[in-house]
Amino acid sequence: MGVMRRSSLAAAAASLLAAAVPATASATEVQLGQTSSPLVAPTCPPGTSAANCTILLTKMTGVETMSDSTLFPTRVKQPGVLFAMTLGISSAAKAYVSSLDKTYGGAPSAELTVLRPLGSAGRYRFQVVAQSPAQTLTAYQGSVEQFPLAQALPVVPGEIVALSTGTWAPVLAIDQSKTSFAYRQPVVATPQTPGAKPSCWQTTLGTPLSIGNQNSYGCNYAGTRIEYTATEVTTPTPSAAIRLSRRISRENRHRRPRTIRR
Repeated sequence: MGVMRRSSLAAAAASLLAAAVPATASATEVQLGQTSSPLVAPTCPPGTSAANCTILLTKMTGVETMSDSTLFPTRVKQPGVLFAMTLGISSAAKAYVSSLDKTYGGAPSAELTVLRPLGSAGRYRFQVVAQSPAQTLTAYQGSVEQFPLAQALPVVPGEIVALSTGTWAPVLAIDQSKTSFAYRQPVVATPQTPGAKPSCWQTTLGTPLSIGNQNSYGCNYAGTRIEYTATEVTTPTPSAAIRLSRRISRENRHRRPRTIRR
């Protein structure tokens, strides 16, 4: 109930930035992915059966391509450092946690993945250039949580922040406006049919991408929103961001997740 203050993380990042760059530069906190609709813990739409409540991102990297009609809302516009991620985590899967853990190889988890666009915009092809350590989500179902990154990530303009899970994450808000919300996943092959062409029909058989991987995000899901944002502190230059990321990483080791909303 209610909103808890997030000032401690922002203040820490601001003070670190002041120590890392010239005094004339000021720290600016940016919420990449934040649009007019606040993050929520997804729920199953009324009358939706458990089988049709597709709120799970499973063993996959997904990138928000449109939110509240804003294209690529997590695109980086200034050099800086990602130091926290905020997730809306559904409680709808609580009754099935044991089964889901077994099916997808572990407890629910999520991590930020930084993508670099390759080629023309219409190809939706990206290369993974950075990833944060995975965060376990079991204890946070049914809330919006901000997680400090154990390893802060330097980013540069043009890169896009995606969300990955090596297991499963109940972070998809479904039945949204198809003209206002959408996300994409990579096309994957189907292991049951050796030699078959990759397709989107069973993306749960995919895997999250690793650093250096290149892939086409050909699977488009209109009307679904991934409930995540990434908190960036901007810097004057990429080299300043690298220096700052090391300092923030040391500080974040002692910081705990914060509940934003239940």
